Amino acid sequence: MKRIICFICLIVFFIGCQPALYKPKEANMPTNSNANLAQLKEGRRLYIENCSGCHNLHLPIEYSMEEWKDNLDDMQRKAKISDAEKELIYEFLVYKYR
Repeated sequence: MKRIICFICLIVFFIGCQPALYKPKEANMPTNSNANLAQLKEGRRLYIENCSGCHNLHLPIEYSMEEWKDNLDDMQRKAKISDAEKELIYEFLVYKYR
């Protein structure tokens, strides 16, 4: 019983320490973004739905704009996303760089 409680505590600890995937907000919108708030939110939704099924999600700050472009180009076929969906995901992932 003690092992089970320790295991559950570890799981809760690690889940609680995971950095959250940011949510775009109107107040934080960059002026030179190619996407509006609704598009960034849609890009976030698409990223979560299409990418988390095969691997852990990466935080946007883990890769540069160029690396995200390459990653999305490589994963597009596997994730079965359209060019428009890929662009929305890209805009969400890189909008903090703008």
